Amino acid sequence: MRLRPPPSKALHSFHRKQSLSTFPSESVCQDGAADSHYTHLLQMCLQQCKYIKAHKVFDEMPERLLAHASRTCKTIHARSLKIGIASKGFLGNAILGFYAKCSNVGCAKKAFNCLESKDVFAWNSVLSMYSSKGLVEQVVKLFGSMWNDRVMPNEFTFAMGLSACARLVDVEYGRQVHCGVIKMGFELSSFCEGALIDMYAKGNCISDARQIFDGVLELDTVAWTTMISGLSVKNGLETSLYSGSSLIDMYSKCGVIEDARKAFYYMPHWSVVSVNALIAGFGYNNLEEAVNLLHEMQDIGLNPTEITFSILLDACSGSVMLTLGRQIHSIVLKKGLLCDGDFNEEE
Repeated sequence: MRLRPPPSKALHSFHRKQSLSTFPSESVCQDGAADSHYTHLLQMCLQQCKYIKAHKVFDEMPERLLAHASRTCKTIHARSLKIGIASKGFLGNAILGFYAKCSNVGCAKKAFNCLESKDVFAWNSVLSMYSSKGLVEQVVKLFGSMWNDRVMPNEFTFAMGLSACARLVDVEYGRQVHCGVIKMGFELSSFCEGALIDMYAKGNCISDARQIFDGVLELDTVAWTTMISGLSVKNGLETSLYSGSSLIDMYSKCGVIEDARKAFYYMPHWSVVSVNALIAGFGYNNLEEAVNLLHEMQDIGLNPTEITFSILLDACSGSVMLTLGRQIHSIVLKKGLLCDGDFNEEE
């Protein structure tokens, strides 16, 4: 059973609003109005980047929209190259950022290398692209190149560098990055604090992680969950059946669903309680994944309980999910669970 909610209306308006027919004609450039063309291309590029970020459309239909966005970016880039403004100022950065958001590594690298001036925002665009694609070794390498080029990182740059060190479990290089954070005065940045705790915790340097944690002025969900996860791993709690289920529940309620999934797969044995906790976490964010977990738990011999089905039925709100809700209702009837109070209330 692999049902996916229909794409939002934003997906359909994306293609209508971002038509390339709005580009100025070639006569604009021939008449010498390059400044007007520059401004128009820049606005077009920034508008599409903003639209992508606001609607997170790539999470819904990645292949179709990535292809469409890449074509649009290449068209903007081609027009700017034709009049010799592709590598200048804000437009150069905007084109680079657009390619990066499209995960077009090859074109992003070319656009980056052609920039007349590479500022921190240009470097961050490429670092973010590498990080999102899991190319953490490239993140570390590029971070070092940035220092060598005497471009001063900002708090977001440091956070990406520290995150790469955490994923590589490279505490030694992470400490060097930490020194840079202190020298640049970003030690109180929430982005850097969370990344530092994560880096030290994953490197099993719990005392260092705790020192950063204790110095945080305003503790947020990220800081708490990262610190708790590090302590759990050190003390072996993550593999305990009861503690593991509690961690999954905590991560899910905090909205850190990927960490909940990691805690789940760390457990040597799964129970109905632990599966239910993860299903609840996915229920309101990724119902398809929640349904997949229902099948997976049955494949390994775990029987869903009335709580399992209650979680799924709660997530099937609205007319869009009516079909899936009816399928779950059918399973409930077959299992003879309809007499349970929870289901009577649902009806």
